[in-house]
Amino acid sequence: MTYQRDNFLDSAKALLIFLVILGHVIGPYRESNNGNQMMRNIIYLFHMPLFVFISGYFSKSKDFYKFRKSLFSILESLIFFQILYLIPKLYYSKFQISYLYTPNWILWYLLSLIFWKTIVFYLPKKFSIYIVIISIILCLLVGFTNVGYELSLSRSFVFLPFFILGYYINEKQLYYIRSYNKIISTIILLFVVLIFINHNMDLSLVFSGAHSYFITFDNIWLSFSFRVIYLFGATIVGISILNLLPTFDFLARLGSKTIVFYLLHGFFIIGMQKMIDIFKLSVELYVLIVFSLFIFVILSFISSTHMINYLINPVSSFLKLRKSNKGQGISRSIK
Repeated sequence: MTYQRDNFLDSAKALLIFLVILGHVIGPYRESNNGNQMMRNIIYLFHMPLFVFISGYFSKSKDFYKFRKSLFSILESLIFFQILYLIPKLYYSKFQISYLYTPNWILWYLLSLIFWKTIVFYLPKKFSIYIVIISIILCLLVGFTNVGYELSLSRSFVFLPFFILGYYINEKQLYYIRSYNKIISTIILLFVVLIFINHNMDLSLVFSGAHSYFITFDNIWLSFSFRVIYLFGATIVGISILNLLPTFDFLARLGSKTIVFYLLHGFFIIGMQKMIDIFKLSVELYVLIVFSLFIFVILSFISSTHMINYLINPVSSFLKLRKSNKGQGISRSIK
């Protein structure tokens, strides 16, 4: 069975990648005012779990050739951009051996994606509640270890349940999520916003998925409780978001290219931070939203260019071009 792209989910991915950009733009300035902190908490509650869920939905194929090609493409981008993102980092700090096995900043997602895709490729197609339960148990248990950013292991386990759920959900169930009472979803989202308005604490360590319970809070069981709440809250809010989101065809075209946005937006954010520091610009929420929209629009144009593949997957694009040129040469010689 082949699985076609879904315009609704691609449209959702485009909106989510904008929230990824906005969340990273707000990051360094989240403590500047309450609005920044609240917005970042709301975004981080659901944006990556939902993004992972959709990635799982698009990972149902059991074609080994496509599976191998997909892993190679992700690994190629990971290695290439690991080097690119290290360049500005090495300007300010000395090289450390951990750079070789710790994904740089946003690149954790690519390594985790390889991990998740490999797991579900060998899982049965038929839904198994036992596999879902095991993924939840692993998500909760990893917090008791000292596993962190290295090899993106902690995040790979923390977000694994969302990928598994995305892998197992079918079109009929997705349609049901989209069609149930939208009033309930609206009430849920308003309730969540009210919670963050009244309890505007920094929950970065909870939402990142990269920290053990020993680091998140002083009390290990409090940390554990927050991860359980996070799993439940991200699932409920994610379902509510899917229920309320309409389909935008123009966003769907961008949603199929979110890898471009994801890999390149970090460079724009680095430049933006430098500009804010040099010109002493405001870091009010509305300003940061404008910066995020600007980055999103620029990347929308970049993602539509034919040459972008040579940056995202330089090796495979070069080999493909070389093979094409050889084929044209052979064709001319035959003529």
